[in-house]
Formats: sequence, C-alpha cells, structure tokens
Amino acid sequence: MKNKWFTYLLIVLVLLVWGLIISRVISPTEPTSIKQSSKLLRTDTLKTPSNYTLLLNYQESFLHSEYKPIKARTKHIPVKKRANPVIPNVKYKGLIRNKKNPQNTIVLMEIENTESYMKVNQVVLGIKLLKFEEGKVLISKDGVKFEIIKSDE
Repeated sequence: MKNKWFTYLLIVLVLLVWGLIISRVISPTEPTSIKQSSKLLRTDTLKTPSNYTLLLNYQESFLHSEYKPIKARTKHIPVKKRANPVIPNVKYKGLIRNKKNPQNTIVLMEIENTESYMKVNQVVLGIKLLKFEEGKVLISKDGVKFEIIKSDE
C-alpha cells in the first residue's frame, strides 16, 4: 500500500514539473528584456580611438624582468659584380643525328679555330653545350648563356 501512494505522488510531481516547463515555453517572453539587450548592443555610440599605441613593456613571465626588444643583427655581404661577358669565338657547323637513339646526337662546333664534336652537357675548352636545335645551339661559358646561330661556312 505504501508503494502505491508513493508512485501516485511521484506521478503528480512529474506532471507539475512538466506543466511548469510547458507553460514557460508557450507563454510569451517579456519585451523589456529584449529592449535592455538592444541598448547594450548599440554600436553607433561606441567611439574607437584613431591613434593608439600598444604597451609592450609587460613583465617577462619566466625571467621576471621587463621586455627588452632585441635588435636584429645584420651582416653586410658584398655583392660580386660580374664583368661584362666576353662572347666566345664559337661557330655552330651542324648535327650528326642517330636515328636509333636520338640521345646520342653529336653537334659539330668550331671553338677558337678548333673543330669539336660535342654532346649535350659536355664541356670543351670551358664551353658547355646546354641545348641544340636544327638552326641554333645554346651554350654557356662561366655561367653566362649564349645562343649561337648556324653558320653557312
């Protein structure tokens, strides 16, 4: 008998709590609370300073001293100026093509009155062959690139 009364009492209490919750949800909220919050969010009355500075002299948390900015150390490195490039005495004479293996194509060059046979990335008398085409070659001497057009001689 005791258990039945206790169960009925709990059911009544649960219904009262749910009734209060539902009545709070259904009933309209007061408009005064909205007006108060809108007064707090007005941005037209806020003034932002146009000139402001940051205070960066806070106490150091680990060393317990004030912040001292460290000046950057710069090291002056002199720039090496290249001399005006001297055009080498080079003439492009022609190609010897290998049809089976185009990697083995040989370029005929005359470097300082000496005939040479060169492949790509080969260096002869300080001149490196970078690239070749039918009518011209691209060479480099001392890091400076030159384009040589085929001579008809």
